[in-house]
Amino acid sequence: MALDDRFELKDFLLAMVKHWKILIAGILAGSILAGGAYLLVKLAFVKPQYEMRFVVHENLYYNDELGEFTYINAYTWTEVLGMDIIAGTIADGLEGYTKETVAPMLRAEMPSDTRVVYFYVRDTDKAKVREVFRSALDLVPKVAGLLPEIQDMVVMDTSTEPYRVDMIHYWHNAFLLGAILGLILTAFGLSVYVIIKDEEK
Repeated sequence: MALDDRFELKDFLLAMVKHWKILIAGILAGSILAGGAYLLVKLAFVKPQYEMRFVVHENLYYNDELGEFTYINAYTWTEVLGMDIIAGTIADGLEGYTKETVAPMLRAEMPSDTRVVYFYVRDTDKAKVREVFRSALDLVPKVAGLLPEIQDMVVMDTSTEPYRVDMIHYWHNAFLLGAILGLILTAFGLSVYVIIKDEEK
């Protein structure tokens, strides 16, 4: 192997089997350290975020040349939300806001049907979420009618109060990454240990 010409794969595997308890301990330690650090940062140092949403159904124009309905995807909708026509207008109508502070609060998602769009307002301040949400709920359907792809939209569902968003989305990835790093480091340490022992013989 690359670690030493005399240290072959067979020796490495035998060492791993012989010291399997140490290997397992390394995996668990790495997983706990990485996962614990991730949870600590998220729970102790990251402010909780709150969100409100409204769901709309779009009446789309039919494109005869393409033979299909035209629509705006979620990425483009989020871009439009951050422009002057929406984020800028919302900021102008609220005290203490700018387009730059409103735009990051807005996003759109389109889970499946291209005619159903979920619009979200998210921030760490509940009061700001309520204010921007009310403005967005009133403004977005009006702006939609100005876009060439959309005839109009109907609001089907809305939030009544901000709800807390769980920001701990990738905790399992942190634990998995820690376990992998723990395995690699422990295996490397055992490899070095076996080489040193072999040289002492």
